Amino acid sequence: MSYDISLTIHTGFEDREVVDIGNMTWNVAPMYMLAMGKSLSDFNGKECKDIIPILRCGWLDMETKPEKYIALNPPNGWGDYKAALDYLEKILDGCEYNPECKISVT
Repeated sequence: MSYDISLTIHTGFEDREVVDIGNMTWNVAPMYMLAMGKSLSDFNGKECKDIIPILRCGWLDMETKPEKYIALNPPNGWGDYKAALDYLEKILDGCEYNPECKISVT
């Protein structure tokens, strides 16, 4: 299983994908829970502008305290700290550049 994330905007008629963030294995979910107190799934349907502060704090904690998160690397080797940090940064960047979009997490 994996997170598949995109950013969408409502055109007045339909939701259109603006940014495809891509996907990341759920095996790194404990890292996100520790960093943000939330699962990425909890952001589904939220406006980017509302979750930027949470994403930024989570990314900063992961960036500055790698040992805390490396300890959570999945034993099966599917996903790791570096990939999880890069993915979170990609989500944060996408939201900062598109604050009026909504995040879709499937």
